[in-house]
Amino acid sequence: MIDADEWLEASEDHRSELNRGRAIGLVWDDSEVARKGGDLFDETLRLTELAFKEYGHSLNKAQFCGIEAIAGTYAGMAAGTAKPKNYLSQLATGIGKTTVAVQATKALLANPDFKDVSVIYFLSRLDEIKRLVKDMGLTDEFAILTKDQRLNEEGRKDCWNARVLFTTQQRLEEVSKGGTSFAEMEQFFYKGKPRQVRVWDEAILPSKALVVNRGSLMSLVKGFERLYPKLADAIEDFARSLKDHEGETITVIDIDAYDGPKDGFSLGDFRSHHRSSEDQNIAEGLYGLSGRSARVKKDNESGYWTVEYADILPGDLKPMLILDASGGLRADYDLWQEYRKDLTRLPAAGKSYEGFTIHHLDRSAGTRAPKKGLADDVAKMLSEIPVDEEVLIVTHKPKEGRDLPKEILRQVPKDRHGKLRFIHYGIHKATNDFKHIKYQIHVGLFIYPDAQYEANGRGAMAADVNRSLTKEEFSRIRMGEISDHIFQAAGRGAIRQCVDGKCPPGCHLYMIFSSHKVTGFPPERLREVIFKGAEVVDFDTGKTKGLPQKVQQAVEFIVGVLVTQDQVSTTEVREVLGMSHVSWNNNVVNHPDFLPTLRGEGVRLVRGKGRAGSHFTRG
Repeated sequence: MIDADEWLEASEDHRSELNRGRAIGLVWDDSEVARKGGDLFDETLRLTELAFKEYGHSLNKAQFCGIEAIAGTYAGMAAGTAKPKNYLSQLATGIGKTTVAVQATKALLANPDFKDVSVIYFLSRLDEIKRLVKDMGLTDEFAILTKDQRLNEEGRKDCWNARVLFTTQQRLEEVSKGGTSFAEMEQFFYKGKPRQVRVWDEAILPSKALVVNRGSLMSLVKGFERLYPKLADAIEDFARSLKDHEGETITVIDIDAYDGPKDGFSLGDFRSHHRSSEDQNIAEGLYGLSGRSARVKKDNESGYWTVEYADILPGDLKPMLILDASGGLRADYDLWQEYRKDLTRLPAAGKSYEGFTIHHLDRSAGTRAPKKGLADDVAKMLSEIPVDEEVLIVTHKPKEGRDLPKEILRQVPKDRHGKLRFIHYGIHKATNDFKHIKYQIHVGLFIYPDAQYEANGRGAMAADVNRSLTKEEFSRIRMGEISDHIFQAAGRGAIRQCVDGKCPPGCHLYMIFSSHKVTGFPPERLREVIFKGAEVVDFDTGKTKGLPQKVQQAVEFIVGVLVTQDQVSTTEVREVLGMSHVSWNNNVVNHPDFLPTLRGEGVRLVRGKGRAGSHFTRG
């Protein structure tokens, strides 16, 4: 990544020259093409500065370097002089990444030198398309290509004649299956040719993780057993065999080798045999893995997983501008840059979070944790927040019997309900509707199965199927992905704004998550990596004062599991806590407060012989 000081030094000369362009490695010289690119660059910055002034936005010099880098990259693509690289801008939320891209598009459309140059935006959210169309002031110069036909109708029907095309990242992924190059994707063309300016908004990976676990595969059997019983039997046998191949490379069953359709399954057909969206996604994973080599990895909480990845970005999609505020947190980008060697980081000075306070309650808050206890914790946090303040509460997605938002509302006075706003993980990157809210509460963390991290990391590296991540690589990927989700969820609130290069004053984030070294997340990373300059303080409800951490975590895990199932084995609890037999017995089971605390929760220990003998149950 280019150092901000180098950029500033290169920028000190007169603006009409192309020093900034050279500083980010764009191939500009004194030719006419370079002059046109320079003019577009200058006009983009002029419009951006006017936009910033209009809504009172101020940056420091180092942060404005990142703005200039985006403008220079955009101009280089338009002029046809940018190198075939993926240019990543990781400017923090609220600094102005999207604003400069909007102004660059305005400048491009207004410049007759670029009348034959067109733009394509790859977006993750449909609502973002409407906002960009409005911000760019577009009328008939744009088209929209998504699965939402109503939305598509807001743009031109003849996409190939629209200077600006908005589409989704999922659309590109679907079209690129089978190795289709960008030069062959005619639906994205402008007047018969690929679009020159390519902008990808938010997170990106060069590959898609293909992972399915033993339990999820078993759920597919029912969907096939009536029409395709041989395939159903093969899936069941394959699922059961995974436990015998931990750490090995195997060949996944070929779904077309049994009694399926004569011409083989299409993806849509394979998905259509299952009703729930979860089973359809599992089916898609198996479809992608069909007949391929994959590794088997064991996850203590989710069973055995098969792990592989598939490249989804056409090799000729470069050059492309990527706008991802989490780019500095996610280790996937580091591995992509190191191994694939086609990613370049643009200068991106960070934002200070001085004055931002994070209140951390060290308690398990996963999907199995008891909702009543978590709701009680949230209620105690709300008691510290002024009653006239709106509060954004982020939870895991509610399910039948596990609706935490409803439980929270039961425990909070009704006169406060109107100030509470809820979103769940899964849509925590999908809205800016709460950017005025200074107080947030996050219950739990968004954590993937280990297999997902393994597949993401190997995909970023373009690794061979026999290459596993090292412990250090795996840890970097896991920490980076969790950090990304923390940052993005918090970025729904007021901290996304930027005031004189800093987070707005008076912002507070209350968080409930475990710091367990294996299954949790280190709270010091909040201050040291994600929100530099923030203050992290402990939040103590007093409910478990005096219980050692391992005992507390064991109690919370057991009580949480017994919400949805009849019993949980002592072995499973011990493995989740990452403890040896000796440590488990000495420090947890034999702790004087362990069993009495469980009895207070209505749980008893049933002792038995063998691996499945001793277990915890209600009663």
